[in-house]
Amino acid sequence: MVALASPGQKAPSGELSVSGQVTVNGQAAISGATVLSDSVVATGANSSATISIGKLGRVELFPNSSIKLSFGNANISGALEAGRVQIATLAGVSSIVTTK
Repeated sequence: MVALASPGQKAPSGELSVSGQVTVNGQAAISGATVLSDSVVATGANSSATISIGKLGRVELFPNSSIKLSFGNANISGALEAGRVQIATLAGVSSIVTTK
């Protein structure tokens, strides 16, 4: 079964806020950049990133961390490759993070 977005309904995206060295999908990122679902966000030493995902919540990535982040209309999930992450969601939004 495949779920398709209704016409006029766009997939959720996140807005990035960075401190220090942060990459998205291997490319240097700056505050205000858009983060799409299935992106890999990584932080360097003494660096951090916050991804605000509209009505879903936000994801905070601590120094020396890397996560593949996915989100839909009512969920946030991540595969944490290294480091630490904190996810804050609104009521009715599920979240799960897997680790290596």
